[in-house]
Amino acid sequence: MINSNCELQKIQLPQFKFAVNTTGTNKEWDFKKLAANFIDVFGTLADVQHHIKAGHAICAGLLGGKWRSKANVIGSHWLLLDIDNSDVARDAYDLPIKDENGNSIKVYDHQLTISEALAHPFIKKHCALIYTTASHKPEWHKFRLVFLLPEYVQGADTVEACTRFLMQQLPHDPACKDASRVFYGSTEAEFPLVNPEATLPAEWISEAIALAHQERIEYQLRIQEIESRRKEWLSISLTEGWDIDQLIQNALSFIPPRTPGSGNYDECRQVLMALVNHYGATDAEIIAEQWSPSIKGTTWNIHAKIRSFRRGGITLGTLFHIAKQYGFRFPKRQYEYNERDQGVISREQWELGRVREDLSSFQNLLKQAIAPFVTAAKGFSTHTSPQPEPASPQPAPEITTPKRQVIIYKRGNIPHRSDFTGDIYIECRPEEHIAAWVEAISKGWTQILDNSHPGLGKSHNAGQLTAVMFGIDKLIYQDANHRNPSTLPIETNFVDLPVRHNGLKIDTTRTTPTGANFLLQPKAGEIPDTVGNCSRTGLFGAFRDKNFGSKDFEESAISPICNGCVNQNQCRFAYGDGFGFRFLKRSAIQNYSEIRAHPDSTPVVLTNAAGQPFTVGRIWEEAGTLIKPVHSIDVELKDFDTTVGSLVAGGLPTEQWLKLHSFLPVLRSLLNGDIKPDSRYGFNDAELRVELGKFPQDLDIEAIRQILQPNFEFLAENDSIDIQADKQLRKSAAARFAAKRVAKDSARLAGKQFFDLPNYWFPDFLEAWKGEGSLACKWGILTIYRPNCSELQT
Repeated sequence: MINSNCELQKIQLPQFKFAVNTTGTNKEWDFKKLAANFIDVFGTLADVQHHIKAGHAICAGLLGGKWRSKANVIGSHWLLLDIDNSDVARDAYDLPIKDENGNSIKVYDHQLTISEALAHPFIKKHCALIYTTASHKPEWHKFRLVFLLPEYVQGADTVEACTRFLMQQLPHDPACKDASRVFYGSTEAEFPLVNPEATLPAEWISEAIALAHQERIEYQLRIQEIESRRKEWLSISLTEGWDIDQLIQNALSFIPPRTPGSGNYDECRQVLMALVNHYGATDAEIIAEQWSPSIKGTTWNIHAKIRSFRRGGITLGTLFHIAKQYGFRFPKRQYEYNERDQGVISREQWELGRVREDLSSFQNLLKQAIAPFVTAAKGFSTHTSPQPEPASPQPAPEITTPKRQVIIYKRGNIPHRSDFTGDIYIECRPEEHIAAWVEAISKGWTQILDNSHPGLGKSHNAGQLTAVMFGIDKLIYQDANHRNPSTLPIETNFVDLPVRHNGLKIDTTRTTPTGANFLLQPKAGEIPDTVGNCSRTGLFGAFRDKNFGSKDFEESAISPICNGCVNQNQCRFAYGDGFGFRFLKRSAIQNYSEIRAHPDSTPVVLTNAAGQPFTVGRIWEEAGTLIKPVHSIDVELKDFDTTVGSLVAGGLPTEQWLKLHSFLPVLRSLLNGDIKPDSRYGFNDAELRVELGKFPQDLDIEAIRQILQPNFEFLAENDSIDIQADKQLRKSAAARFAAKRVAKDSARLAGKQFFDLPNYWFPDFLEAWKGEGSLACKWGILTIYRPNCSELQT
């Protein structure tokens, strides 16, 4: 054991793996970077000390290079405990006391001092490192204990089981049981204890694995109980004739949206989970953005939150329970449950009822992706001014739930689509899935949702499908992890469709099922391990960020970004360092029938060499996460001023300018804060429409679009030196260097001009205001929500 503040640089220490984030120091962090930039590294206890002393953040679990969330924790080599010697101040009713910013006030509550920790028998024997935190004071000790495990443990639940074992031995901050917990470093850290040879008892791991297994069993039982309660609630709502969507919207209107410092993060997260459970990820994201929009620069990012959720037991019951705390009440019931009225039914009847009442499944996923733009309740308003509240309560509309035809699958018994007006539900064994899919497609059922449980081999079965089975030209497996598939059939039978990149990073800790390199996009500051296929990848990323164009514009021969590239011709017919993306992508599309790709990099229409469209089928992996029917645009005051200046200089006709002048001053006052909202939650869509007034009649949006369309000719006017025509120049290293240098300097200048362009937002604002979208304004930022047409077309 070493009791000192020195680092262990000269001692041979065992290496282990830990997750660290170096993009911030102490507690000064960009929340997005804090969540996204953890990397798993090998190192010694001395390396851990170095990162802590540099103010870097470490994580309780390993994340495999993914976003920091419990769902992405793959395991751990250590456990950490937080000793804060504090508790939340409470009032006479045992409620937390909060400051003016809504944060709970902490008071001193003795747990363990550093001297007591150093004398504690368990810590002396098993603790590898003690370090003080940034808020440590001589009169108020705050420090962390680092315990190394005798071997690597796999899975977040096992890591947390080990942590709970450890908590039984020592006082602690209860929040540190989370396997994805962040522990901040401190540039003022001291290390009272350094014991590199200490580890926790070996028997802990086997006991923790057994405990985690038992907890999984208990969790499944709890899910079954929750499902039973949900079934009963749905039965009541159908009997009473309640409009569930209307009830949910009413309940949400009572629940305060997320605001930093309000202390309602957990509450809002549970509401979001309940919406996902009921509607599926796609509709839930739209509804949640209307109720409590994402807050830029914080952890309240709706899309990212939904992506991090694992299958859980938070249902609408939780949402309604939270709403009741703020005054929500259900309509008065007309019918009461009477057990004597319930007859005994067969298991088949019960299963049929369960199928009919399962309103939270991902049924009609693609229809749901379009529905938000039709009704105001699911995302977008179709009126130009808000409707007044009804003077008196209106009777709840009668609900009729269409019954689905349930079929126990046998080969040949799936009916033709033309014979039904609704959906059918097919029950089949795992080994029958492929046959059922093929037969359903052949009989006109073009949209199929496989809602079977995880672990039944859906991805494995999908990897065995071919385009020929369905009578189509191309079969595309749409997956966010298309480059590194998780199953062998997908990797071997489907060819990867290349994406633009400027070099990829190899994760040496993982391989694909065939043993190939696990390739990732490099993070900021990382040097790629492979050559890139497009030297202008950064420009295309900025092009999308500024809302300038579509995927067709990016990939076609008219793209000014491509036309200004010195490798334009080579990129079409060959590949090499920094070019070849178009050749590689075209080759994959033309030569292979089974392709795996990310939706964002997949053309909406695939064509052959003669320009004729291929017939295409798509398999969606995690469709609820991949399909994004809405995209948002954030507008600041500087974007507004630049756009108005362009309109003034663009020669807009006087009558059109007068129409704009009726609302532009109001819009600017909203952005600069002169017009203030009635609440701290900002302006929602209805409130903004009141401020803006009626949409100007006969406003020529297309003319405005043409004036504001930026001129990209400078991208095609890059300098270059042609050395190909002269044999001597081609052999000259100096000439080749000069050509590359001129091209690089020219590209850098073009890039700077491109990044200086303003956001292209005003036409989208007008379309959203007109009815094809939604608006919100908070803290001087106008957010425009618009249909993601490229996603809806697929």
